[in-house]
Amino acid sequence: MKRIIYLLIPVLIALTVLSCKRDYDDDYMGNVDERLNATLTAYQNELTSAEHGWMANISSSEGIYRFWMKFYVNNGEVMNDLKGNRVTMITDNMNYDYSGVNGGTAVPGTSSFRLKALQRPTLIFDTYSYLAVLCDPDDSVSHGSGNQGLQTDFEYEIASYEDSVFTLRGRTHRANATLVKATAEEERAASQAGMVRSIEALSRFIAAQNYSYIETQKYGPVLFNFNLRSMSTSYEAADGKSLVHSDVTDSYVDFDQNIILPEPIEVADQVVVTRLNWNSRTSKYEVVLADGSTTPLLSATYSPIPLSVWIGPEYNREYNMTGIPISWVDVIYQNYPLMGQYLALYADQLMDFGLELALVNLYFRQKSDGSMYMELMPLFFLPNDDLYGASYNFDMAMPEPGVLRLGNYTCPFDANGFNTTFLEAGAGKELLDALAGQTFEMDWFGTLSSTSGEKIPLIYWECKSNPSLVIVGYPEVDR
Repeated sequence: MKRIIYLLIPVLIALTVLSCKRDYDDDYMGNVDERLNATLTAYQNELTSAEHGWMANISSSEGIYRFWMKFYVNNGEVMNDLKGNRVTMITDNMNYDYSGVNGGTAVPGTSSFRLKALQRPTLIFDTYSYLAVLCDPDDSVSHGSGNQGLQTDFEYEIASYEDSVFTLRGRTHRANATLVKATAEEERAASQAGMVRSIEALSRFIAAQNYSYIETQKYGPVLFNFNLRSMSTSYEAADGKSLVHSDVTDSYVDFDQNIILPEPIEVADQVVVTRLNWNSRTSKYEVVLADGSTTPLLSATYSPIPLSVWIGPEYNREYNMTGIPISWVDVIYQNYPLMGQYLALYADQLMDFGLELALVNLYFRQKSDGSMYMELMPLFFLPNDDLYGASYNFDMAMPEPGVLRLGNYTCPFDANGFNTTFLEAGAGKELLDALAGQTFEMDWFGTLSSTSGEKIPLIYWECKSNPSLVIVGYPEVDR
């Protein structure tokens, strides 16, 4: 009997402990749910009680898009067929007519939102909105690619809320976002299309610049590569044979046209850019560095970094090609008739084959043994509008920065037979012979504005023994 009692005691103790643990777990889980619900309620109260709404910065594959948002708690009304909590948005997205300017006032859009406990408290914009436009898989709507939109989100985990700032992280693309309480002035400016006007002003500034840079004592000129919603910097490497690029950093322009960098740009050792302040008096930017000092953002027609750093056959060069559109014969090459005559003659000779010459590209190439050559490639349209090319290779050397020396040319094998057929008929021979054995000095030539407003840099080659032989083209990379 005693033996049975002794055996039952541990069992009873274990059952008692398990019972206590079950009660404890139930209490604990209940407390977790209560705390989570309390957190969601607190977040919703914060969102909906902000008198002047919120300024939202939404990261995307293009950089930061800005929104003004005003959240409303559900009060039983139905608005725009929406029965739940509502959010009204204004955006700086200029790709869509409905987010532009209407009578001097930005067009607001209203959709719904909710807060939900998923892996962590999550803010969900659950009907189609200006924010959803950025995520739209239809590339014609989002202006994205690969049916991925701009790789932003409409469901955001709330990572933190401190000092009137919500820090968010997208659930699908992990896009970063922040919500910052707006001031009365920001609400007024947003309602009067201030965000759109700031983007438009920055767009005009970028279009007016050829090269923007600052001067540094250690690294020389540092170029600023602007986009509307991001930027990066570049400077000449110590060996003078390549450029050193910073990471592309998201940015946005505020209502005063200052360019704000949520994360500083690490240009180089002891050169860290924190923001760019707009000087309305001079209509120029001042670059603010991490130590608090400022330096003027300068502008130049030509790159302050020599062309020899940019172009070459090596894989670390920005460019390895000079492109010459045949349409330039009647425009740019009016000032350089000798090269213009060679190009026009080449076009006429290919017309005898029923072909339309479109481009003559000059590629800098490098062999496995490190030796260089230049490939001259005429690109032409067949009668069915297919684009094909021929190819001729010149021996090449670069004896000093900015100097190119060409040797003789060869006619490599071509399965289509264009190379030998054209050459045997004399098509292009005058141009090939004119370039063979010549030495050229290369430099920047200025810029050309495309139909979209993009600034296209131009370069020119001048023959040292015959200065009237000049090549003008645009640089590009094509490995």
